[in-house]
Order: sequence, then structure tokens, then C-alpha cells
Amino acid sequence: MMNLSTIAVLLALSAGPFCGDGTVDPGENCFTCPEDVQCDLCETCVAGVCVPSPLCPCGDGVPDPGETCENCAQDVPCGSNEVCKGGKCVPGCVSSTVLMDVVFVMDTSGSMGDEAEHLCAEISQVQSEL
Repeated sequence: MMNLSTIAVLLALSAGPFCGDGTVDPGENCFTCPEDVQCDLCETCVAGVCVPSPLCPCGDGVPDPGETCENCAQDVPCGSNEVCKGGKCVPGCVSSTVLMDVVFVMDTSGSMGDEAEHLCAEISQVQSEL
């Protein structure tokens, strides 16, 4: 004997995809099934298509509700010592690693002896600061 919840599940499965099942099925759009097809915060449904809302224009220089550094960096830029993670500006540095070769040229003539000894003693610190 089946209980009511089992019957409801079997009916849902036999009916196939339906509006409100939490899945965007073929033929569903924001107009025909807003339960399954939801427009973003700064979008409006027009004839079944999500289009940018005039109430939240990204790029107008004003941080509007729903805009983040991730979806509208023009209006919500991060500071020079910040990076955008998960839509929020957080402290950090932007990786700008540049690989290069560095060559040290030394004047080893007799008159530069003292300076050469000093440079040899300090070269490790110079290298670590690069």
C-alpha cells in the first residue's frame, strides 16, 4: 500500500518536468516560469528574456544595489591594495610577478677594492630585496 507522499512523487515523475520543480526545463523562461528562471537582481524579465534593468545601470559611475566589484567593477572598484573576492573588496595585493634576469657588473680595478669588498658583503641583502 502506498502513502500519499509516494503517490505525489510518482505523479510528479510521471508528469515529467514542470514549472516550479527547481530545474530550468526546455521552454521555460523568466515569463512562463519565474519560479525556475529568475533574473539577476539588476535585470528585468522582458518577453521571457532577462535584460539589464534601467534601475541598476552598470557603468554609470554610481554603485547601485546589487552591484559588486565582481559584476560591475566600473561602479564598484577595489582600492589599490585590494582584490575582488566573492564580490567583495578585500585586502590583498594583485599578483604582478614578472620574471627577469638581473646582472650585476662590478668594477674590479685596483681603486675599487674597498667598494668591491663592501658590495660582496652586502650582495645577499640586495638580492633578497629584489
